[in-house]
Amino acid sequence: MFLMNLLNSHLQQYGPFRRRWRFHYQMLIKTIPPYWSTFLATFHKRVGNPDTEEEFLKSRSPLFRVDQIKIPMLIAQGANDPRVKQAESEQIVNAMKSKGIAYEYMLFPDEGHGFAKPENRLKFYAAAEKFLTKHLGGRYLE
Repeated sequence: MFLMNLLNSHLQQYGPFRRRWRFHYQMLIKTIPPYWSTFLATFHKRVGNPDTEEEFLKSRSPLFRVDQIKIPMLIAQGANDPRVKQAESEQIVNAMKSKGIAYEYMLFPDEGHGFAKPENRLKFYAAAEKFLTKHLGGRYLE
């Protein structure tokens, strides 16, 4: 369990964890694709309404709590992602950079949400392996 917690704290790409680290919920709401609009009420109920609960949402956003990030982060972004916009990832990257917090940022210009192309997945996995080795110890293959 310790290793899983440690890995989760260093590297996450998909799943419920990502929702907890939603960098700026307001940006998500403003940029949702049209086919998501029917889920807007559900988002407001489950996560919060940015029009009426702005302070609540800010209090849970890592973007507004960057000083509390104590570990390096690997952030990988698909430039064509309709759910998590490139600007959203770059917000947290810029905030971490301004505070001197270690991070690595990978941008895949030809990907969306998740990495569909095998060559990009391999590139990401290699970078993740190197990142984890750097921060947790061990070795990796070039």
